[in-house]
Amino acid sequence: ELVAGGDTSCWLLLELGGTVHVGNRRLTGVAEAVERLGAAGVLVRFATTTYRASRRQLRAKLAAMGLEVAEEALFTAPRAVHDYLRTHELHPWLLVHPALREEFDDLPQERPDAVVLGDAGEGFSYARLNQAFRLLHEGAPLLAVGENRYFQEPDGLGLDAAPFVRALEYPA
Repeated sequence: ELVAGGDTSCWLLLELGGTVHVGNRRLTGVAEAVERLGAAGVLVRFATTTYRASRRQLRAKLAAMGLEVAEEALFTAPRAVHDYLRTHELHPWLLVHPALREEFDDLPQERPDAVVLGDAGEGFSYARLNQAFRLLHEGAPLLAVGENRYFQEPDGLGLDAAPFVRALEYPA
């Protein structure tokens, strides 16, 4: 038995990338292992550091791979930032990847008083970075969704969010 007597106080947190899937391919045995763990009373939860997709998009991707993950079982850095903004009643100014914007749709964004920065991809521009700087200079907090320096893209290494976080921290 994995957990004696089906004690549900046992949790297992699985990182999605490289543990559950690689790209769009679920790793062999994952669905069966998750099912066995659940049957044994282990609460299986999933985490990811990706910030180029919303939780809805991630769940759809996992479902397409044959792995159904409940919304409350998926933990992401963007969702943690979202929850921080909600708890502190902050209005975000988003400098994030376009695919991630929906994660913040339910938050008020008029009169922004916080800067949320992630991998904005092609959305990074001098004008957008300067707008973020101005908000930070006025006292808005900077909430970085991640601080990776670079990542592997299909055509080679690409800059991730950390260089832009540092660029905004320096003058602000």
